[in-house]
Amino acid sequence: MKSKLLFSLILAPAVVFLFHAAYTEKPGGDRKQEKQRSGHKQENLTEPAKKIGGRQEQIELEEVLRQEVAEYEDIDLSNSENLVYSWVLEEENPELNALIESKLLSAVGKAELMEFDADKMFSRCPSGYAYVIIKDGEGELLNSGGSVNGYVIGRQGCHSRVLCVFRAEPTSENIELKISDEAGFAGIDEWMKLRKQI
Repeated sequence: MKSKLLFSLILAPAVVFLFHAAYTEKPGGDRKQEKQRSGHKQENLTEPAKKIGGRQEQIELEEVLRQEVAEYEDIDLSNSENLVYSWVLEEENPELNALIESKLLSAVGKAELMEFDADKMFSRCPSGYAYVIIKDGEGELLNSGGSVNGYVIGRQGCHSRVLCVFRAEPTSENIELKISDEAGFAGIDEWMKLRKQI
């Protein structure tokens, strides 16, 4: 009996000490980890093409993209002087048009970024997915970096809305979609995974 009591008197404080040491945070520990996480996130967000890491980063980027997509409602497509529509580019630059249609518009169609209403689609205006190229400041199709910037639009009857912002490099045949100004661009597959969650 005495040995059991003696054993429990020695063992109990040891267990309490170990439990306390394991579950008590070290001073500044969480703050340091948080600083490292946020610093890592900011460093990655400045990369030219976003590679999404862990789940936490994906959740953060989903929220950023959700806010960005909400702002697309305000984009004015009526200023046609600065825009080149896909049906115009099809004649002027058939190679670039084929690249955008095969790589980007096909991915947008598979992802079904817009729900179409059959009644609204019954119109004199065409419905479906299209794109527009934004001319650079000099009014040129290709900017100084050799790429083009544009919008993918969803057309339903005579109403169009922007679904995503893209950049395409004809020489490398690379197309990336914008997450936000701060987060930069991501590859088509990465962007579509984010977009599916919002």
